[in-house]
Parts: sequence; structure tokens; C-alpha cells
Amino acid sequence: MLKDGVYTKFPIDSKQNFNAIMEDSKKNIWILTNKNVYIYKGKKLYNLNEISGIPTDIYNKILAASVIIEDDQGTIWIGGTGKLAQIRVSTAVKQMVNALSRSRLA
Repeated sequence: MLKDGVYTKFPIDSKQNFNAIMEDSKKNIWILTNKNVYIYKGKKLYNLNEISGIPTDIYNKILAASVIIEDDQGTIWIGGTGKLAQIRVSTAVKQMVNALSRSRLA
């Protein structure tokens, strides 16, 4: 990612196919690959699958995700092979912050 003339390399396995990338209204970067969905926030990359509190059935729906959009209500819609999932940005970000806080306490 290039921002303000500085290149940030995401620590994502280069063998994954990058299907889509989007910046949401909260300035989070969503990265969709053929294997995972990532959220880049505050100079940290989160794998959606590793965020506790995100229901696993949502993640199962968006495996091999290829399309992403945010509606005017702040809901992220992710489409995959014949499936569609919705994620509230505020919920996902809250879960990321909680997971980060717990990992710092461990």
C-alpha cells in the first residue's frame, strides 16, 4: 500500500490470489483473497478468521470472496462463490480492538 509516499508491505502470503481491496468509511482497508479476508487498521493487519467474536458461519460464507462494498449504513457486504455475507464495520473493529487488548495482557 502506498500512502503519503511511503510503501507498506502487507504480511500476506504471496501465493494467495488478491481478489478485491476497499477502504471503508472508517478508513479500514479490507483485503479479499482466495483464502482469507483481512482488515488493515492502525498499522496492523487482522485476519477476519482470527478475530474472536466474528461468527464462524459468516467467515465460512465469504471464503474465496471476490466482491466487497460498503452501504450507506456502514455495513460491509462481501460476496463469494454463490454466497453473500454482511458485516457491521463497528462490530468487526470492536472485536479487533478487544482481541488486541487481550493479546497484550497475555
